[in-house]
Amino acid sequence: MMVPENAATGAISSTGQVSTIFGTEIRRGDQFIINLTFDQPFQFVDLPGFGFTVNSAVLDFSEAANHPSMNFPSLYSLERLRSSISGGTSSTMTDARLVNAWTGFFLRELSLRLPKDLASARPGIGINNVLIDPSGFSIEAGVYNIWSTPQNSGQGYSLSLDTFAVGVVQSTVGFIRLSGGIKLPVFKEDQTLRYGAALTFGGTPPEGSSPGSQNVNLIFTIRPDRTGLDIPMWDIAKIVLDPSTRVNLSIGTNFEFSFALTGNVSFASSNNAARRSTTSMNMPSIRVENLRFSTRESGIKGAISLSMDGSNRTLWSQASPQKDVSGFPINLDGINIALTDRFTKSMILGSC
Repeated sequence: MMVPENAATGAISSTGQVSTIFGTEIRRGDQFIINLTFDQPFQFVDLPGFGFTVNSAVLDFSEAANHPSMNFPSLYSLERLRSSISGGTSSTMTDARLVNAWTGFFLRELSLRLPKDLASARPGIGINNVLIDPSGFSIEAGVYNIWSTPQNSGQGYSLSLDTFAVGVVQSTVGFIRLSGGIKLPVFKEDQTLRYGAALTFGGTPPEGSSPGSQNVNLIFTIRPDRTGLDIPMWDIAKIVLDPSTRVNLSIGTNFEFSFALTGNVSFASSNNAARRSTTSMNMPSIRVENLRFSTRESGIKGAISLSMDGSNRTLWSQASPQKDVSGFPINLDGINIALTDRFTKSMILGSC
């Protein structure tokens, strides 16, 4: 007998029941799609504390469409599938038609979660994105919530390891993937910098590679967590990065560096009273909106604006002429310097 559970905590739900959803779609020409899934995570009554998830086991023998839950892994090659289907001969089938013509077996997720009392967070193991088709065998197997609580390194930072996974795509491309979080002293207590790294190997080397060369790449990504990232700078400035910020680096057979930044840089002192200072400084905040760069593209795109007292002014954008001083874009609305003892002076810098 199965009972529904909360996948994060392992708690048994007192209401509801686990349903097995079985669906069949039959088309002309003996073509069909069969899907089996369980509508929610569950436990077996005779195995308390151990949770299971079975999501979308699909048998697809239809060349007209795929099951809605089916998707290809990120390293999946449609060219290899095209070659396998056509027997190595040239094919004019478009990518969209090729995707719909896919046939084989697909499993989105099969996972096992251990009892939470074995660790501070609930660890688990699972397999994901299993595909068996004419182009080969694909699977990802991983361990999750390994060190979900950041471990103190003794060097001023803490590190967590959430996922460690290995896999293969189309029986040719292998990969090792891990992800987690980094906490630094300059971050807020509840904020982390998320990291991800993947080592891929195998597959066809790029055109022009030397004979016998191996296709190997190391891909590294960092980003803020879902709440963003606040970085105070010695009580004179603060950097706030939005969750959409990304920095990516790929080295090996293929080199690529890219970033996409969104956030604010504000200049303000909030601790004058504690330091008994008579001088305060208030400058405009700088807003960076989807400022991005990639070695695969030319130029930097995005926008930089200045914000003060509720008003905004664009300093630079992809479509506008760039104004600069010694090559750096600048357009200040004003800098206010207040001396609180006897008098107040202000200095206004206009647009440059």
